[in-house]
Amino acid sequence: MTAQATTQDQADIIICHATIVDVEHRQLLPDQAVATRRNRIDAVGHDADVAKRWHAEQTVNGRNRYLIPGLWDMHVHFGGGEALTEENLALLPLCVANGVTTIRDASGGLPPGRAALAP
Repeated sequence: MTAQATTQDQADIIICHATIVDVEHRQLLPDQAVATRRNRIDAVGHDADVAKRWHAEQTVNGRNRYLIPGLWDMHVHFGGGEALTEENLALLPLCVANGVTTIRDASGGLPPGRAALAP
């Protein structure tokens, strides 16, 4: 009789025991896990299901916490032209820290090619 090895995919971070806010279906999903790799979400599902397939060196306990989709700010004015480009770009980490992952620039003040760049 031979032992069958279980292969697990390697994630960078697994957030476990979190409640996911499913905005599409207007419901809360408790005891969920999210596996990320190279700054991308690779798996979302019930804790036990994700644990069967994924392994990570770093896990984050999301108990009593909620995971939501990234927020969009649809009216930002990055103005000032070239002189304020670096200052405007420096604001992006603050946005991400507060859950805003997408911004619509209503003023068009960032030079072409720089608008999609984050520091």
